[in-house]
Amino acid sequence: MIKIKSLSKKYKDKLILENLSCQITDTQKIYTLVGESGSGKTTLFNIIFGLDQDYTGYYELFGHDTKSFTNQEWSSIRESYVRMVFQDYKLMNNLTVFDNIHISGNFSKETIELVLRELAIYDLRNQLVSELSGGQKQRVSIARAVVAEPKILLLDEPTGNLDGMTADKVMEYLQKLKDKGMLIFIITHDQSLARLSDVVLKLENHSISATDKKKSKNELFRSKETIIPLKKKKINYYVLTNLKATWKQILYLGVPIIIIMAIFILGFSTYRANSTLSFKRIFSGMSETILTIDTQRISEEKIKLLNEQGIQSSFDGNRIGFSENDVEIVSSMHKVENVYLSRDEIVSNYDRHQNTLNLSISSAEFPNMLKKYSGFGSNIDIISFDFMKSHVPQALIPDYNTDNIVLLSGVFPKDDGDEILIPDIYALLKENSEKFDSIVGKEMTLDVTNEEGQHRQKTYKVSGVYNTNYTHNIGISYSIYTAYFPENMQSFYLTEESYDFYKNVLTINDATKVFNHNIIDSYENYAESVGTGNSMMIIKAEDSKHVGMITRELNKLYPYYHVVSQEDLKKGELSSVYTSLVLILIVGSTIIAFLTGLLIVFLNKGYLNGRSKEMAILYSLGYKKSDILMIIILENTMLYLFYFVIACVLTYLADKLIFSKTVYYQWFLTMFDPVNLSLIFTLILFMLSISIAWGLNGVKQSNLKKYLNE
Repeated sequence: MIKIKSLSKKYKDKLILENLSCQITDTQKIYTLVGESGSGKTTLFNIIFGLDQDYTGYYELFGHDTKSFTNQEWSSIRESYVRMVFQDYKLMNNLTVFDNIHISGNFSKETIELVLRELAIYDLRNQLVSELSGGQKQRVSIARAVVAEPKILLLDEPTGNLDGMTADKVMEYLQKLKDKGMLIFIITHDQSLARLSDVVLKLENHSISATDKKKSKNELFRSKETIIPLKKKKINYYVLTNLKATWKQILYLGVPIIIIMAIFILGFSTYRANSTLSFKRIFSGMSETILTIDTQRISEEKIKLLNEQGIQSSFDGNRIGFSENDVEIVSSMHKVENVYLSRDEIVSNYDRHQNTLNLSISSAEFPNMLKKYSGFGSNIDIISFDFMKSHVPQALIPDYNTDNIVLLSGVFPKDDGDEILIPDIYALLKENSEKFDSIVGKEMTLDVTNEEGQHRQKTYKVSGVYNTNYTHNIGISYSIYTAYFPENMQSFYLTEESYDFYKNVLTINDATKVFNHNIIDSYENYAESVGTGNSMMIIKAEDSKHVGMITRELNKLYPYYHVVSQEDLKKGELSSVYTSLVLILIVGSTIIAFLTGLLIVFLNKGYLNGRSKEMAILYSLGYKKSDILMIIILENTMLYLFYFVIACVLTYLADKLIFSKTVYYQWFLTMFDPVNLSLIFTLILFMLSISIAWGLNGVKQSNLKKYLNE
């Protein structure tokens, strides 16, 4: 079975074995290898067992040169042909006696129990290995080896932890195995055990001498033997059994990991909400058919060009506002449905009669239904309400709703009328009911102030109720939207004071003065550049597919202006800004995920090292590296999924109980939407890969040998 010829082994500069030759072929004999500590006995066993292949010389096993064996063939040999009983048992302490044997191969319950009875440890079958004595562990280790009925049984100090009576029983059992045709090869310091052996091999001075007490010779296994492929391992059974056995330890180790994951989920969601989502939210109120240009929004390309020329201007050198002629020209463009002028970010806090509202309601007047939302983060003493004019005509709001107003009931106010759109919280305060449909269409009298500062009452019709998310967080002020009405903005600009202001601003240096001469050369030029006084033009295309064409036409007509649209966000100037935000999010999150993964590995270093040692034991039982890889992947995946689910539950509870009741509730609104969860889960998988990589590092050939020799 085993033939060794001129075998030498060095470790660095130290010679361990030199020109060693021996034959171990007789299945009717028990072979014992003796020698002083450090003489190379364990090294020889590692070579025979296939753990150490760094040697010179010839080693034949079952008629094959072992140098020709593949890793898979060595795994088959360790599974079915050669089993080893280690001096320190190499058992899974967290598993029962039965499970330790069961995971070593596809053996029936009856077969395992028979071996346990023969070794007088049947009564221990359901006990954890960690609860056994040294002698009991040794017998379990022997049982695990012999249950496979290997052709060769290697034993390293098999009676070292046994008392005299038990040692005799083990030797009797080994004699029975020998009689069945199993070759027994033992390393021992026990002289009594050596005396019971048939052949004693003495290893000294790097070579072997033999004393054969029994002169029979069995040549049955001299011919080449076919190595049968591996049987399918019970990987799922092992993983589930191990997780079940170590759940307390896993739960204990998982606490910091769950906390770290929860913080990661919250941090990622917050950053995404304030970066890419915040940027996209600006355009969420614009439909695919809307384009806008603003006389004070110069494109990045033109700003760079102006700066290179020393020009400091936020205008194109021709206009401050759009004129009626500009509206006519753009309206006549192909596929343009309509054109609207707007004051852009200038807010009008009055109705069409110039009435303003300054309404305050103290917490003492809050109905009980509202008080239940007041508390952590929402301890408000006074809520104020004021007017805000609708930014655009009612007909345009479905396509241009940049305030992202969400109606709960009703409609937006009709143009040029005395209708108002009220916040849900005001409807609740007035009606003491969250059935907002009931207030729509009713008349409401408000105390307002006219242009002369006189207080009077004015009656309005409630056209609708909009959402404020007051159930998440109660704010200190809310707007009541009045109807849209056209305003003459020229009066704001067409004054000497305004002209002087722009003259100063637009002549800050000679280059700027020359560039803006069409605006500030004379008051007449200035008045012409003011146009209608509206700086923004909102263009509605007939169809979204025409937006690109209209954009190109606008760029020709107004080469200095930045045309904003959903297409711009996807392909234009803003797309580069959005892409940069996305890139920062991806790269930053990946780096943080990597560091988090390393932190998790560091926190679990002891556990992972222990698992690597257990993987080495499985390797010695014939598990392939691919089997061990699958075990590592399955275990880590199941653990990370478990930790991730718990972390999600914790963040959900934290959001419901705390964050949703603060002014920062909007940061977490998208935390559990499918896209956000998918991104977070992808990053968690990246963390998982780091843990798997660490686990795989432990199953290198050198590490497996180190763990098995410890």
